[in-house]
Amino acid sequence: MGRRVGIIVYWVFITFVVGSGVRSITTQVFWPRADAAPPAATCSAGIRGLASELRTFAADRAARPSEAPPNDRAFFGAWDARQHALESLCEGEAARSAYVSLARYRFSLEQSLVRHLREETVLSRDLDARLAALRP
Repeated sequence: MGRRVGIIVYWVFITFVVGSGVRSITTQVFWPRADAAPPAATCSAGIRGLASELRTFAADRAARPSEAPPNDRAFFGAWDARQHALESLCEGEAARSAYVSLARYRFSLEQSLVRHLREETVLSRDLDARLAALRP
């Protein structure tokens, strides 16, 4: 009798853990919370502003690959929250299309920065060391 109760308790616990995980992951992927205020009053202005922030951030990061990397996750986390908050303002086919393109651009840019920093940082440091070794 005790063994059966133990097995039942075990399976109830496993079912609870798996169910909680599936629910948590599903809501985060398909319905992320918007913890930030929209970055602008209109969809168009918000998309332009967010795109400009991405470009500025990427240019700054790419210009100095040999420096210690800042916390890119913090930037992208805050940026993502504002982008998700903007979604409610983007109504209509053109606005939705621009919103989706902005999201694709953001993820592509992040991956490009990761590759750039992984590969170019070593080359940049090598070049800096060799330039420092040159005599004027």
